[in-house]
Amino acid sequence: MNMAARDRLKGRKTLAVGNFLDEFEKDDVKKQVDIVALFQHFGVTLTKKGKSYLGTCPWHDDKSPSLSVDREKGLYNCFGCGESGDAFSLVEKMKGCDFKASLAFLKEWKGLSLAATFASKGAEPDELPAQEKTASEEVPVNKIASESTVTLATIAEYYHKRLFENEPAMSYLKGRGLDNGGLLGRFQVGFADGSLFEKVSESQKTDLQRKGIITDKGREHFQNCIIFPICDDLDNVVGFYGRSINAKAQVKHLYLKGEHKSVFNRKASKVYDEIILTESIIDALSLVLLGFENIQSIYGTNGFTDEHLHILKDDRVKTVICAFDADQAGREASEKIKEKMMIEGFAVKVIWPPTQKDWNDFLLAS
Repeated sequence: MNMAARDRLKGRKTLAVGNFLDEFEKDDVKKQVDIVALFQHFGVTLTKKGKSYLGTCPWHDDKSPSLSVDREKGLYNCFGCGESGDAFSLVEKMKGCDFKASLAFLKEWKGLSLAATFASKGAEPDELPAQEKTASEEVPVNKIASESTVTLATIAEYYHKRLFENEPAMSYLKGRGLDNGGLLGRFQVGFADGSLFEKVSESQKTDLQRKGIITDKGREHFQNCIIFPICDDLDNVVGFYGRSINAKAQVKHLYLKGEHKSVFNRKASKVYDEIILTESIIDALSLVLLGFENIQSIYGTNGFTDEHLHILKDDRVKTVICAFDADQAGREASEKIKEKMMIEGFAVKVIWPPTQKDWNDFLLAS
C-alpha cells in the first residue's frame, strides 16, 4: 500500500523570507527567547545535565533522551534523527509554518517580554522568584483579561496551556497514542477544563456566547473535551473540534455552532497533489505520527462539506484517498465520496486499516 504523496516542491528549498527586513529582527528576537522554555511550551520536557538540557526528541520514536539543547547558544540537536536548529526552526517544525510566521509567533510569544526583562538583568529563567514565574504562567489569562472581544486564537492558546496541566486529559491522549509533545504543540491541541468562565469579564462572556464558546446556561461548550483548533489557509483559528474524555458522555463530538469552517490541516492541500481524507481528526493525527503529512479530515462519515470540495479544487489536488473506518458507515461514506469526487475529475483511491477498525487503532497496534 503506497500512501506517499508527491510533494509539489519536489524536494527543493525555497526562501521563506518575503521581506529582508525580517532578518534584522531575527537576531534581536533570538537573543530574547529562552529556547528551553520554548521547548517546554511545545510540551517537550528537558532535564539539565551539565551545561546542556536533554530530552526525548519529538520528531522520532525516541526511546532514550537523544535531544540536546544549548540554552546559552539557543540551539538544539538530536543525536538520534539529526534534527537541529534554533528557536525559529523549532517553531516552524512544531507549527508547520514558514520563517515569517515563526518570527511573528516569537514576537508575540507570551514569555518573550518577561524573559527579555530578566535576561537584561543576567538572570536565568530557572532562577526567577516564584512570584515572577507565576506571572509568566498567567500570561494567557492576562491576555484574555486585556481583550474586549476574545479571539478564537486566544482561546486556543489558553486551552493549549491547560492541556499539559490536566492529568486526565494527558492520560486520555496517551491512551490514544497521541501524547507526543511535538504533535500537540504543532497542532496546538488543548483541553477545556472549565476554568475559562472564571477568567473573563461579563462583556467578554457575551462575546463568547455569540461565538459559541460559552452556552446560554453559562457553561463552557467544550468543557471536559480535548480541543483541536481548525485553521484557515492563513493560520487563523476559525473553529474547534472537541472530543470528550468522559466515556459516559452522551455527546462525545462537539463543534462550534453554525456551519463548519475550513478543514483540519488546511495547508496540506497547498503542498501535496495527493490528499488522504480521514473520518476524524484523531485518525488524521494518527497517520501524521505514522509519517504521512498529506492528511486532512472530514467531519464524520456525513461530514464532507462543500468547502472540502472547493479547497481540494482550488489547491489543484489531483488524487484523493478515502481512508475511513473499516465499518459499514465508513465503507458507505467512502463509496459516496468516491463517486462524487470522480464526477468532479479527481482520481480516487480507497484504503482501509489493514487489521483494525480505524487508523488510531492501527497506530496503537504498530
